[in-house]
Amino acid sequence: MKSIFFLFLVVLFSVSQLNAQQDQLKYEKYRRMKGTGTALTVLGGIATIVGVSMMTSVEYTTTTNQYGQQQTTPNDSGTAVGGALLFLGGTGMLGAGIPLMIVGSKKAKKYKVYSSSLNLDLAPMRAGLSFRF
Repeated sequence: MKSIFFLFLVVLFSVSQLNAQQDQLKYEKYRRMKGTGTALTVLGGIATIVGVSMMTSVEYTTTTNQYGQQQTTPNDSGTAVGGALLFLGGTGMLGAGIPLMIVGSKKAKKYKVYSSSLNLDLAPMRAGLSFRF
């Protein structure tokens, strides 16, 4: 009877340790997801602001053709195109970063392993179970 009870405790202890390890792996995964989302959100916000400022700082020249039609062209088209690309890339980074940050934050809280532990203390003539919280 004692050996069955002891075997039950060993199995219970190993299952709880396995669950704790799996929770720790999930916590690390979602913590990295939150960090990636935060980085994408910050960099996307900066890229969006810089892209908009680049597009608005471009000077335009208006020309009139012989039929009286006006055409507006940028003086420096590289700045306008670069600003548009930064704006589009920044909004894409924001769109991907915000959900990653939210999901990672919520799931990391769910799987965070606190400092409680269940230990099986074995000695030559005795066995014990200790729980620390």
